[in-house]
Amino acid sequence: MQKQKIWHIKENDLATQSIITKELGVSPILAQLMVNRGLGTVEQIKNFMEYDLSSLNNPYILQDMQKAVNRIIEAVNRSEKILIYGDYDVDGITGTALLVGALRRLTDHVNYYIPHRIKEGYGLHKEAVEKAAGQGYSLIITVDCGISGKEAVDWSVQNTKTDIIITDHHEPPPVLPAALAVINPKRKDCEYPFKELAGIGVALKLVQAVYAAANMSSETWKEYLDIVCLGTIADVVPLLGENRILVKYGLPYLTKTSKKGLIALIKASGLRGDITSGQVGFVLAPRLNAAGRLGDPFMAVELLLTEDEAQANQIAVVLDEKNRKRKSVEDAALKEAIQMIEREISFKQSKVLVLASEEWHPGVIGLVASRLVERYYKPVLAIALDGEQGKGSARSIPGFNLYQALEHCGKNLSGYGGHTMAAGFSLKRESLDNFIREINVYADEVISEDLLVPVMNLDGIFSLNDITEQVIAEIEKLAPFGQANPGPLLCCPEIQVVNFKGVGKEGEHLKIKIRKENGFIDGIGFNLASYSEMLATAERVNLAFVPEINEWQGKRHISLRIKDIQADTNIYRDSTGSQSINFTLAQEANCSTKNTYLMFQPEYILQEIIEYNTSNQIFLPDLSGRLIFPDANLQISLSPDTIITDKRNSSERINRLLATEFAKLTLIMVGCGYQTVELSRFLMKSRPDLKNRVRFLHLSMREEEINMVINDLYAGKILVLVTTLQSASGLKLSDLNKIMLFHLPFTRKEWGLLCYLLKNIAVSVQLDLVFGRHDRGINQQRLDSVMPFRNNLANLFSYLRQVITKAGKPTIELNLAAIVNNLNNNKLVRLSNFMIQLGMNVFKEIGLLEYQREGSNYQVKLLPTPKEKFNLPESVTYNRWQNIWEETKLFSQLLLKTPSEDFYYKL
Repeated sequence: MQKQKIWHIKENDLATQSIITKELGVSPILAQLMVNRGLGTVEQIKNFMEYDLSSLNNPYILQDMQKAVNRIIEAVNRSEKILIYGDYDVDGITGTALLVGALRRLTDHVNYYIPHRIKEGYGLHKEAVEKAAGQGYSLIITVDCGISGKEAVDWSVQNTKTDIIITDHHEPPPVLPAALAVINPKRKDCEYPFKELAGIGVALKLVQAVYAAANMSSETWKEYLDIVCLGTIADVVPLLGENRILVKYGLPYLTKTSKKGLIALIKASGLRGDITSGQVGFVLAPRLNAAGRLGDPFMAVELLLTEDEAQANQIAVVLDEKNRKRKSVEDAALKEAIQMIEREISFKQSKVLVLASEEWHPGVIGLVASRLVERYYKPVLAIALDGEQGKGSARSIPGFNLYQALEHCGKNLSGYGGHTMAAGFSLKRESLDNFIREINVYADEVISEDLLVPVMNLDGIFSLNDITEQVIAEIEKLAPFGQANPGPLLCCPEIQVVNFKGVGKEGEHLKIKIRKENGFIDGIGFNLASYSEMLATAERVNLAFVPEINEWQGKRHISLRIKDIQADTNIYRDSTGSQSINFTLAQEANCSTKNTYLMFQPEYILQEIIEYNTSNQIFLPDLSGRLIFPDANLQISLSPDTIITDKRNSSERINRLLATEFAKLTLIMVGCGYQTVELSRFLMKSRPDLKNRVRFLHLSMREEEINMVINDLYAGKILVLVTTLQSASGLKLSDLNKIMLFHLPFTRKEWGLLCYLLKNIAVSVQLDLVFGRHDRGINQQRLDSVMPFRNNLANLFSYLRQVITKAGKPTIELNLAAIVNNLNNNKLVRLSNFMIQLGMNVFKEIGLLEYQREGSNYQVKLLPTPKEKFNLPESVTYNRWQNIWEETKLFSQLLLKTPSEDFYYKL
């Protein structure tokens, strides 16, 4: 019988979901899935969906990269012997093959070494360094190891002339090894924006930099994306940021690889067609890993390096056999472990399982521990005994920190290391009983009973009618799935199952037919046949599932891959996302209200509309006359007291924001009202330490809401205010500490608002410039949507003439929203509310029509067509907005190119 699970369902973030749906035109389901994966802003989602290989960060941002490249180029030019020192897991194996293969294009004097898992263990060892130096290697480059090898490096520095370059991605110790170069994005002094690269990812950055220095084609390094993809997936790093890019674009390279070893490995694995991230993690990687687990990892490296087809096939067959042997050894150990647990009553009562045997291979005990956690949902520590020594591997459940547990019992251990969920340790046989006793006492103290109930995290509650082929196609855009980007898991409650049966060789799988509003839908649950008894008695059940498209005999239909079934309401909503980030959040989330479009316009454009609208030519609900902007044109240079931090064009500005210490009041300046809502909400969810001290402020809020935010601000209740230059222009902020300028100002007028704000603050303020080139394109796109361009005007006038002619009356009443909808629905052109209104004014000014407006309703009368061709520059409105467009184009370029020190002078 399946162990009962508690379902935790993510709370629907309606505010952010609505913004994403409206701004990106995606389904609410996809919007919620993205929010659940930590993508809380439109910018993050665009980056997630659109980033490609050109978006990868410059490798020279990594600390010590230049020193490493200089030394490698020197070694190549002098024909020095270079040794690549790797690791025995797939990340280390692939990373070693990458560096060896890449450097052999530059020199013949490259070799590699990987320590033996059992005889030597993980890391950079003094004995290996000494042996390499004795063999004449003058340069050692580590892969996926070395950051904790201070002893070996210090010995080498004192006793040899061999230089060491470390490339690693593990957490650095307080004192770094004294190597020639230490390349690790997690170094505290390293400004590389993406910190989660796998070991092979760090090695790839070195290859990119070396190839650039060697004047090799920028396309050359891409030939290694197949093995980079393999190693990245195998290391189970978060498939976000650069890792997602490397995997997304590496999978096609892997499918079509020309490397003899990979072709042979894929063939031996029985894979065909396009290779998925799941196949890499569960089919290809274990075969490479088997070599290192059971002894010698050199065979796996040779497979990836060989150019001989026969040798590749031979090695692939051997690795396939080793993987079978590994699985056999693992299964035997697992069977013995299960027998121990089922036989001993004490294990059933224990909150942690500690198992030891002389029959277990130390290379598989981590895998055994993982499978036992899946089966019993308790922390497991498996120990392989060999004489008087024992080597252990541990896996945990959420809520039990393994490293802290081992630290607590450290006096019984010879050594230990790891992190919260996985760890390794060693001990003497004579200490085993005391260790078991102490860790059980510790577990009893820190593990509550509810932590021992397995939890299934679901993305939300949806109706079966929401699940369409279009939605499933949208969901597939989130792939590749993996760590930190899990596949979707949806919930449908109160489902009626009309038929079910066991299928499979032993009837272990469950096939069901479900009734929905307009028909039926099939589902399959692997290894879920034990739920048949529940289905036989329950009228309705709750389903956790993954939606899929199945094709059979040329027909496509939706089916569900069932993951769990609940007959009761054992469902808990996730309450981590506060619903009170701002008092107006519920109102701002309602993106269906008639005035919400104002939130999606840059407030600079609203400012220009407000200032243009002196004669009430534009319908502006709740905005007209609200704000009077300062004459910012008189002040367009920064105060000399301003401290500028120039981070323009950073590709990871959201991560930089999350890492910011907000000790005093900080303003985050964005462009649109919706951005104030989404970014404040994202910041609150991502930084619980800020609690309720984050607010947003934008022009389309109600006056009483604006006053409430300002009162809280002046009362010192706000630590972070996400706002716009327009909304902040009238604030008096004597205690302001920092401004983070996310928004690229459109024109000098908008830049002047910033200068004006800073000029009226008596204290020095830090100004972080975090806008970039991509913001220029966004600004231009936003401005284009309201511009009365000639072609936009032509489309609008053609529509008006057609409607009025069809009505057969000289004057006709038209609603602004109807004009916008009809034009856009007919796909004539994407015209905005403001563009329509500006266009009507242009037509009136050049004598093409007359109109009377009441609110958003127009009484329109066409005038006789003039004999002479009308001249657009005669229109004051047309000229004004053309000038704005031209200045935006020039000034944004000026802000991006001007050295930051020149911002103290008039631009």
